[in-house]
Amino acid sequence: MRPRSRPHRVGSRLSVLLLLLLLLLLLLLLPLAGAAEAADLVSETVPAADDRVTFKVPITVHFASPIELDSNRDGVFTPVSSATIEAGDPDIAIEVNGSSSLNNLRLERDLDGDPSTPGGSPVAGQAQWELRDYPPLLRVRPSAPLDRDALYRVVVFEGADPASPAARRIADGAPAEPHELTFRTLPAGAQGSVQHLTFVPPSLGFVEDYNVYLPAGYGLSAIQRYPVLYLLHGGNNGDWTSWNSAGGGQVEAIVNRLVDEGAIEPLIVVMPDGNGGPNKCLFFRWHHLFSNDYDGAYLYGDYAAYDLPDDVDARFRTFSDRRRRGVAGLSMGGFGAASVGWGHVPRFGFVGPLSAWEWSAAMETPPDYPACESTHWNVIEDFGPCFGAMLQACIGPAGSTDLAHMRTVNGYDLALALRDQDFRGSIFIGHGEADLTATVSWSDDVSCALESRGAAHCYKRPPGAGHTWDFWNQALEEELLPRFNALAYWADLPAGINTDCVNPTVDSPLDADLDGVYDDGDGSGTIGDAPCTGSPSGCDDNCRDHPNPGQEDADGDLEGDGCDLDDDGDGLEDAADCAPLDAGEGRPADTGSLRLSGRSPTRLDWDDLPRADTYDVTRGLLSELAPGAYGNCLFDALGVSHADDPGPDPPEGDGYQYLVRGVDAGCGGPGPWGHDSSGAERENLSPGACP
Repeated sequence: MRPRSRPHRVGSRLSVLLLLLLLLLLLLLLPLAGAAEAADLVSETVPAADDRVTFKVPITVHFASPIELDSNRDGVFTPVSSATIEAGDPDIAIEVNGSSSLNNLRLERDLDGDPSTPGGSPVAGQAQWELRDYPPLLRVRPSAPLDRDALYRVVVFEGADPASPAARRIADGAPAEPHELTFRTLPAGAQGSVQHLTFVPPSLGFVEDYNVYLPAGYGLSAIQRYPVLYLLHGGNNGDWTSWNSAGGGQVEAIVNRLVDEGAIEPLIVVMPDGNGGPNKCLFFRWHHLFSNDYDGAYLYGDYAAYDLPDDVDARFRTFSDRRRRGVAGLSMGGFGAASVGWGHVPRFGFVGPLSAWEWSAAMETPPDYPACESTHWNVIEDFGPCFGAMLQACIGPAGSTDLAHMRTVNGYDLALALRDQDFRGSIFIGHGEADLTATVSWSDDVSCALESRGAAHCYKRPPGAGHTWDFWNQALEEELLPRFNALAYWADLPAGINTDCVNPTVDSPLDADLDGVYDDGDGSGTIGDAPCTGSPSGCDDNCRDHPNPGQEDADGDLEGDGCDLDDDGDGLEDAADCAPLDAGEGRPADTGSLRLSGRSPTRLDWDDLPRADTYDVTRGLLSELAPGAYGNCLFDALGVSHADDPGPDPPEGDGYQYLVRGVDAGCGGPGPWGHDSSGAERENLSPGACP
């Protein structure tokens, strides 16, 4: 409820009519004066305007801050939160080309090929809210594949009215505005290509090579950017050409086919070299496992984690955020993928070691997945000459008990240090059971280390698969690319992709606000039945839509300190815990009611407010009413929820309007003077208002 200005003691019947006219004018003007632009309410869309995408594109609309909706315009706004999404609250309904809800989304094919002109053919689809991240995103799924090489238009909140919004931002009440984007689908048969480049990594100081696959459609848009997957080669004379070569990796052919089929969206694939330095291994190249040497002689880890991505980002139209940067590799490159990805969590959001050449106290449990009983070692062993010497240079000197450097590069140790929230299931480990080159028990150990941390991942051990390109190409096509695509584009994983994972912890528990405290932390199957009260262990997140990793709840009200959940949908905070030791303190809400009776004097009554210790009242003439001008302070620091206006009567033909606010004597301070017709809190009151 909003407190409303109320006229009283009008001098004549004519003044009553004039007063009503003034009120009508006020209602018309205030929304215009209080409207704030919210073009930034939508922060990102996938695809973005002017993108070239596959014909099965998922469309996601991302919001910059929490929003609330009033889809039936009954005056009640409902925040789009975890609770409302689960409940399917009709206030947050979004339709595609619908008419029954005010919050509609338009999806159409542009028939004239000109994005600047309106109109087109409607495209059927479904829209739903999701909480993969918070604030929420809106996902649109076309009911059928889109046409090839065609222009499409998406409009969110079409017909949004700033004066009477059906959607607005919670933080400041700023109303939604229509958000429009256009994109074009790729023509059938479009092909990407591979280029060879060189650069001098600052961490190495000498020339290194890499191949880069640029996707179909690259360069057709001046603004489109792409996620990047880094693929690291193996030993035994592997180099930057290995992942795309005759008889080896088939990156170009596989990615071109998947993009043309619409199985994945376009991406950039980078295949770097991991060789350098003096030859110490007969006629084999000297490999550095894409990791820093223990003595600092060669910093191939810094090269792979920092120098290479920086060079790629500078040359090509890439996304540089970790969600859209992944790393995978085979054999020696599998060691490197774990070292680079898990050793640099802020830089990479997806990690995929294949047939990884690791160092661990390998468990002898083939062909079944182990019971995860491996113990750590205390002394670095002697790995022998040639390939063993390469591992030695990375791990540390034989006989050493100083494991500090090893723990920064070795996949098993890095896995032991991970948290589930670091990758939220965006990890794939693959290792064939018939591998005689790199024993499968090494990957068993790494998967078990992740299990010990509760870190969701998928580990597959295909029977009969060896240390071969048949296995690695199949893993690239069926595992690495679909999983990275799902992460980078907020797309669905292929159906059944996780049915043959051998480890138990495959799906990451829901953590909507990404604070590391699970929404069903006690594992009961019911979210919110065991709210945390000061410890994040073994309990449910006490504030699901806002990060609060410590789960503090000092006043024991079962809502996190400072949490602004809005369970009843009134737009007010349920727990304004600025004083966490006192559940009764906090900023008071709107008065919600103001009743006038009698005259000379006029009695003002309002409902008691929780958290209000005193009340302030302003009074002003209706004839002087304007945005920001609501009269002068009539009473301040009242200890009761009523007052008598001592007069005098207003001039004939005029009337009085009143505002009331509650004041918390503690940290909550004064509450609002109500909200104007646009829903924004009244601010900038005249100098004569109460302090």
